[in-house]
Amino acid sequence: MAISEKVSALVQSQFPDFYAEEGENFILFLKAYYEYLEQTGKASHEMHKLLSYKDIDETTEEYIEYFRRTLLAEIPDYAISDKRLLAKTIKDFYQSKGTFESYKLLFRILYNEDVEVNYPADQLLKVSDGDYRIDRYLVTAHDENNTTLIGTTIVGNDSGAEALCENVVKRTIRNRVVDQIYLSNIKGTFQHLEPIKRKLNGGPTPHSPIVEAGISTFTIVSAGAKYEPGDVVEIISNDIGKFGKVVVTQAIDLGGSLTFNLVDGGSGYTSSVNDTTQIQFIGGDGSSPPSFQIFRGDLNDTFALSLNTNLIGANTRFGVLAPVVTYPDASTGIMNTFANTLLSAPDFGFPEVGETVTSGVNYKTNSNAVIVLANTSDPSVIVGDSLYGVTSGANATVVTLRRAYNSTDVVLAVDGYKNFSTSEKVNKSTATGTTVGTVSAFNANTIGYHVLQFGNTASQVVVEGNELVGRTSGAFGVVKKVISTVANGYSRGVGGADDRDLVTVQVTANTTANLSSQFDAGPMKSFIENEGLRLVGANTTVGNVVSTTANTQIENIYTKLSDALLFTSSAIGTIAQLSNRIGGSGFSIAPTVNVTDTNVSALGIGEQYMTLHYDVANFGTGNSSITTIDTNDRIGQANTGAIGDVKQRVSSQTYANGTNEIIVRVWQDQLQREPGNIRYSNNQFVDVYFYTSAAQDTLVTAPIKNPGNAKIVSITDEGILGKNASVTATVGANGTITGLRLVDSGFSHKQNELVTIQATNRVDSTSAQVRLSLEGVANAEGYYASTRSHISSKRGFIQDSRFYQEFSYEIEAPLALQRYRDVALRLVHPSGQAVFGKFKTSSNVDVNLTTTSINKKRATSNGTISISKPAASGTVAITNNTANLVGTSTALSTEFSNNSSILIEPTHNKFFEVRLNTVTSATSANIGETWVFGNVTGANVYYANAFNIVGSSTTLTSEFANGDTIVIETADKVYKSVTLNKVNSATTANLVANWTLTDVSGANAYYYTGNVA
Repeated sequence: MAISEKVSALVQSQFPDFYAEEGENFILFLKAYYEYLEQTGKASHEMHKLLSYKDIDETTEEYIEYFRRTLLAEIPDYAISDKRLLAKTIKDFYQSKGTFESYKLLFRILYNEDVEVNYPADQLLKVSDGDYRIDRYLVTAHDENNTTLIGTTIVGNDSGAEALCENVVKRTIRNRVVDQIYLSNIKGTFQHLEPIKRKLNGGPTPHSPIVEAGISTFTIVSAGAKYEPGDVVEIISNDIGKFGKVVVTQAIDLGGSLTFNLVDGGSGYTSSVNDTTQIQFIGGDGSSPPSFQIFRGDLNDTFALSLNTNLIGANTRFGVLAPVVTYPDASTGIMNTFANTLLSAPDFGFPEVGETVTSGVNYKTNSNAVIVLANTSDPSVIVGDSLYGVTSGANATVVTLRRAYNSTDVVLAVDGYKNFSTSEKVNKSTATGTTVGTVSAFNANTIGYHVLQFGNTASQVVVEGNELVGRTSGAFGVVKKVISTVANGYSRGVGGADDRDLVTVQVTANTTANLSSQFDAGPMKSFIENEGLRLVGANTTVGNVVSTTANTQIENIYTKLSDALLFTSSAIGTIAQLSNRIGGSGFSIAPTVNVTDTNVSALGIGEQYMTLHYDVANFGTGNSSITTIDTNDRIGQANTGAIGDVKQRVSSQTYANGTNEIIVRVWQDQLQREPGNIRYSNNQFVDVYFYTSAAQDTLVTAPIKNPGNAKIVSITDEGILGKNASVTATVGANGTITGLRLVDSGFSHKQNELVTIQATNRVDSTSAQVRLSLEGVANAEGYYASTRSHISSKRGFIQDSRFYQEFSYEIEAPLALQRYRDVALRLVHPSGQAVFGKFKTSSNVDVNLTTTSINKKRATSNGTISISKPAASGTVAITNNTANLVGTSTALSTEFSNNSSILIEPTHNKFFEVRLNTVTSATSANIGETWVFGNVTGANVYYANAFNIVGSSTTLTSEFANGDTIVIETADKVYKSVTLNKVNSATTANLVANWTLTDVSGANAYYYTGNVA
């Protein structure tokens, strides 16, 4: 090997010039000598090469052997690799000892063969050794900037929750393009529709997308039928939600009994047990009746309301023994019910306050009436005797002997029915009994008294015994008692209180001579408010009526109903719960449930919540103390006639523009809403009456006006008190859902969305409905990243503590184990491991590439599969070497978004997936890359979400794992190998990439067994 600088080339230059002329042969001799020494292997050559021999690339074969003995002592001599290259790279080999790579390198060095290392531990069946994973994520609208979140900690703007963003994946769900943000290390609870951002310590404003939370809880609205615990069913959204899934955790068999749901508790209800609320079940079927009760403790939001307790149709305590009376139309009837009882029947008809009605009391129209009986001899009448008028039909019982017989007549006080006639004969004991005399005089007397209150005219004194007559009503009464006199107490004069006293007296009938000229026995008329009063026989007004009560002992046609009937204060309220629920049995059709408080609903009180606005301070009253509306006040509307009491002030606020808003709860006056059909009108003004107290008898003094004014801006009608509750009955079937657990949150569900729970395939199954609550991160359906610990796995083996164990490995090579065992144990075998060998038929002896297909066997999968590409609207055209897409009858702007993908079918069953750069309108867009597949017109387009596999009678979860290869046979016998992204269930999976061949339906599928690459 020649050296770069040779001495022979320098010989001539070392001699003087005359040697060139005189010693030319000598110079040639020396040059030839040095050329000899410079030949390979000669002294001069070897001396020049000494420094280069230390370079493995330049050294001699003798030194190569030295390097081999020094650096490659353990490498067998028969290694066929380049020794120089091996010596240079042996350090890498030694550093990789014990790894799969070191085995590959060793076999290349020794035999130029490829090997594989298998670990039997990967095929062991272990309890609880499965790699089960649950992806946790948030969802947001697609934005390329979302990818900047990957690898950073994100934080919720509102919740303060934190998480590490692992990845961002773009997905198209029901034509909506979204980004799925995968998270880990989650701290706190993200809120629905809150912005998130990277957790930064200052700097520019970060990208802040708004995220959608996952499903947190369910509210069962309709429980469905024929579910069983363990059923995994889909959540079906009528909106844009998709891929949600739940598992039934609890279900009960109700066997046709009813379940009750209190939809609205209404207002104005009393107890169904102790009071007047009635519960009715209308329609339906069933073999045993349902029921529930409402106790007083089941009510809240209560108010006091005065209710009548008289039951007009109820039987009197006398029943069939009640007296027979003649009615005004001359008909007769027995007073066995209160409906048939004369109002004027004391001690028998309607009881007065504090009065106890007892049996055995005679009906009467006179009390302490005076009768004078003439007789030529003493009739021997005593207290308690019964007297009968032969002509009038009157009867009476002697209560007092006013004057004894005086040889002419006897004077008696009697209680009786009807008036005796002058000169008629009177018999004793019975109508045909002994005659005890002839009536010479009869003075009737009414029963009980009235309480009369009047403003006494100055200088006109009224005392006991005065007989008063109403100038308008003609009512008459004798003053029996002066109850009280309040100086200057009369306040009904013009301008307020005047100088008259307020006098309260008891008035009744008497037995004076002028009695008969005023009225007969029976009803005592009622005085009219504000009418003038005069004394009998005089025309001077002695006062004006303020008020008058009904007779305290007898009711009649002049009696106020409020005095004739008994009223009690009852607590009415909202139904908060239903007690003692009994669902009955045998129902297939649910009845309608009516809950009505008959007494309250009969009052026709309408309830509403109204929002009022007013701009003028103090409602325009001019009184600075009037700042709000309270429960003393009333609200009226002149144009509709509606008026009612304020029962609750719900809220109030003042807006920035100065407008005041107040929300109040109003009960209309009785009978306005029903049957009057009077309602408040929205967007109209109302009058607000401000009172000093709950008695509502005095308006608050206001300098400008009272009532004030406000405007109704909204009304929420709550119906009529006592019949505005809503209770529904649902037929409970077998398999009714009572508990659910979330399996997969899916995508794009909305807060409080009502969704359907997929029905089962069982006979008579019905779908349940639930309402969703969204909060926190979403959970995807869990999956096994491997088939380890799966009993159904075709790759599972039981540990034998020899080959199948944690500390063993297998060398798969085209050589027998005996040929390489010793050198492998010496050079690359990891300590503590058991080594096994497996012979494979492939070899690199004649070729340099090993194919792995001969290591796999294709087996037919169970069932068949289908894959379809959802078509988009219209067709498109695109010119070769351009990026402009032109649509015909397309809806590109609504069906696709910027940066989304689209499938184009330029020729039949030939598809290309391209990315849309910008969608400019419904019929135009441009793609991210230049189109190079020729001119296209009238091409069909599809959504780029054709990655879902739907199986029929398949067992995908036991035959495939995530990431496995599946071979699909198309209709034209084309076999396409594709990669599975995720195996969701036995019948569903999705691919890593879109399916770009023709759609398949009922296609066969295959999987590989053996050593799958």
